[in-house]
Amino acid sequence: IVGRSTAGFQDLEHKATLGEPLVELRGVSGTRRPQNTVDLVVHRGEVVGVAGLLGSGRSSMARVLCGIDPLAAGQILIGGKPVSIKSPRDAIDHGIALIPEDRRRQGFVAAHSVAENIQLPVLDKLSKYSWILTDKAKQHADALIKRLRVKTASADSAIGTLSGGNAQKVVIGKDTRLSGYMLEPAL
Repeated sequence: IVGRSTAGFQDLEHKATLGEPLVELRGVSGTRRPQNTVDLVVHRGEVVGVAGLLGSGRSSMARVLCGIDPLAAGQILIGGKPVSIKSPRDAIDHGIALIPEDRRRQGFVAAHSVAENIQLPVLDKLSKYSWILTDKAKQHADALIKRLRVKTASADSAIGTLSGGNAQKVVIGKDTRLSGYMLEPAL
């Protein structure tokens, strides 16, 4: 996964200093779940995992944060400032992207190629007057495939032919911050 040999968790032992809060959830709940409110703070330099049993609301919390499900109560802050996230586009504009747990059903379009899946979130940047600039689109896909070391026979191969790990790389690569088309600094 990390692209190099590792000695396990021993490689990860080092002191990290937490930066300023980047994302804060204060008393957040969704219309479906989580029914109880959630408080969470993620600082710069911190990796946070949210765990819970099936039905506990962990996925629903992510859907609220990413603008897929509506916020019922509470407040979301990005960089200390309250934000309104009412759609996935709002979330993306604030530097938040969802990498779904079920990548095969929700993370990519199985009938499309690796390149088309990579290009999908940034088609507006790869087109002019509603026409896709094929050379620019190909360069974008090829560069991201190389950067993420996606093992594929070709950028034109169906994404369904990739291994689970390589398909996941494509899903991660669709994040506009990685693709080079982020308008604001990445969180």
